[in-house]
Amino acid sequence: MSTGRAESVASMDVRERVATARTVLVRAVVGDRLGLVVFLGTLLAVGVTWRLGVFITDNYTLANALVALADGSLVVDEAVYGTLEAPGMQVYDGRPYGRNYGQVAFAVPLLWGLRAVTGVADIGLVFAAAWSLLLLAFGVQVGRLTGRESLCATTGAVLALATFVASAALAEPIPERLTALAALQLGTVLATAFVATTIYRLFTRMHDRRLGVAAAVVSVFATPVGFWAAIPKRHVTVTALLAGVVYAFYRSRSTGEDADERDAFLSPTGFRALAYALVGLYTWVHAGEAFAVFLALVAVDLPTAPSNDRRTLSVVAAAFAASLIPLLATNAAISGDPVRPPRMLSEFAVPTDGGAGSDGSGGATSGGSVPLLPAPVRTIVATVADRSGLIFGPLVAGAKSAVSDPESLYRTFARAGYDGSIGARDNDQAINL
Repeated sequence: MSTGRAESVASMDVRERVATARTVLVRAVVGDRLGLVVFLGTLLAVGVTWRLGVFITDNYTLANALVALADGSLVVDEAVYGTLEAPGMQVYDGRPYGRNYGQVAFAVPLLWGLRAVTGVADIGLVFAAAWSLLLLAFGVQVGRLTGRESLCATTGAVLALATFVASAALAEPIPERLTALAALQLGTVLATAFVATTIYRLFTRMHDRRLGVAAAVVSVFATPVGFWAAIPKRHVTVTALLAGVVYAFYRSRSTGEDADERDAFLSPTGFRALAYALVGLYTWVHAGEAFAVFLALVAVDLPTAPSNDRRTLSVVAAAFAASLIPLLATNAAISGDPVRPPRMLSEFAVPTDGGAGSDGSGGATSGGSVPLLPAPVRTIVATVADRSGLIFGPLVAGAKSAVSDPESLYRTFARAGYDGSIGARDNDQAINL
């Protein structure tokens, strides 16, 4: 009797721990139950219009880079999709590499998961079953919010079953070779759901839940986010990171007066550090854009921060430095230069010998003049100048272009049409959307 009672108590304890873990996960990822509904609803809506395929030629670069990275290599040795001579493919020391490695790395576990489940079922049935289960979960959560749990759960179950049966009857088999492309698209679909959820959480804290839901819907379906949701470029991924930066910055200014703030997972300093950490992860996707975001964040953060004491700045700096490790490690593994991202290497059509430069002798000039600085100091100054040019060079070039060619601002921010100079760099392979 006592044994049975002990087993019953242990079972209840396990269920309580699972429920607690589920609650913590929901709070951390989506905020609350309504945020979970927003998340599930976005996945359902995007899933209805999801088409598996290549929509623009530089999708080839990311998909091939994903296959290589999932197999443990940064070098793209094989063109599983299209050709290696695709826009965005970079070459260093005669070896091709991809780009946007932060986005690609996010899709790696998704690819592993799809490979595991497709070992026992067709990928088309897997996605049909996943969408149906999402519909059931959506119905259950809506029912708990509205107090009509039984009705909504029953309706969701019937619709989910009917949808799955119809999909199983009508769906065509999907070739296994498209699994990596599906994983890449799934990554941007999930990023879209995170955009909606983060916007919901931000506007809910600023105003109320009703406006939060409205803002979430607008952020996906009244902006280009919805258009790019299932197209595996970086746009939705960086939008999700930017939304996270804004949300974390807003939370870093919270006073902690209400109960919800006091029960937060992170302190205001923690959220401040999180904002910088997300910028650091942004650099792993597109270092140039992330640098501009970093400058903007510093410009608004430091003057308005409640405290800039040594301890607070140390926490922020440590979080930012840690978030840069993936970028620096990737860059160093590719070219040996941790500061030079793949986008700053040679294009796919212009192989390089590895960037050989001067012989570094540091001797006198050909005219016989004696250097004013010692050789070690000259080396340090040259390195700093080279790194500064690498970081600030594109910004300076953009400013010069805006001054010398003001019409370029219109082409950039209003309407560009087809730019022949860009097309020429990509062997005229770009698709004009």
